[in-house]
Amino acid sequence: MGLISSPVHGTIARTQTLLVLALGAVACTGSTSANDTPVAQNDGGADVSVLPDGTTDDAPGRVGDDAEPDAPAASDDAPSDDAPSVDDAPADAPPDQSSTSCDIVDDSTLPHVHIQFQGVSANQPSPVCVFTVAQAQAGITIGYNIVVDQDVPDFTPAPPYPYPDHVGAGANFFQTGAANLAVKAVLSGAGQSYCVCDLGLPYPQCPVGDGEGGTAPLDSNADACAPVTIPAGAYPMTFTWDGRNWDGPSDTGNEEGNLFPAGDYQLVVSTAPGIVGDASGAQAIGKMTIHLLP
Repeated sequence: MGLISSPVHGTIARTQTLLVLALGAVACTGSTSANDTPVAQNDGGADVSVLPDGTTDDAPGRVGDDAEPDAPAASDDAPSDDAPSVDDAPADAPPDQSSTSCDIVDDSTLPHVHIQFQGVSANQPSPVCVFTVAQAQAGITIGYNIVVDQDVPDFTPAPPYPYPDHVGAGANFFQTGAANLAVKAVLSGAGQSYCVCDLGLPYPQCPVGDGEGGTAPLDSNADACAPVTIPAGAYPMTFTWDGRNWDGPSDTGNEEGNLFPAGDYQLVVSTAPGIVGDASGAQAIGKMTIHLLP
């Protein structure tokens, strides 16, 4: 007797088959451990791990084909914002004075009188002798004192002073406020020279008073000035210069010459010579080297 196929039996068979497949899928899913991360593919086809929260690790900053590279680490050689730049250095910074000698020399033959170079202010008490050509052209000042350790009586200028004190006062030549002495300053060397020495035709003068300054014309009936006292004290004076050659205006309005080139020059400050006792040609002389840089 042949078997009869029933529609009910077919339905049951199909239902059993679907149930077996479903149970198998559940079994496979349940066998996945917590440490096994599912793998998906991104749009570029590269493998991307699926995280437990359902997200993937293809976010920027992660290593992957589509990940953006991390920013490069800062280098120890990178310049600091606090580092000073070359542009911050002062353009008019003074040259270094520490390693340069001013070569100061005292050649005084006038008893108890000498030239003492110094600074021009309390902030600059020591003499400065190093300058650039540009600094000299802008104008420099060098301070010095005529120092008289004790009164020097019976000093006779010989010859008489060439100009009245008011003509050369403050002009680096004749300033009788300095203890009845006429003073001149000459900067020279290597064919260059600066001195306010030529103020025109001389007009012989003699000091008057006891160091308070002032002159009077030489008596037409006299051959020499009368003796005066050089009073004790320290008499501050200055030498000013604009970096150029010059011998003074004369009485023709001479103009200044060319700038001094870089080099070493000697500044000589001296009092006009005179007679003290049996000594003639007595004068105070101070010398200092000026270093002029490019």
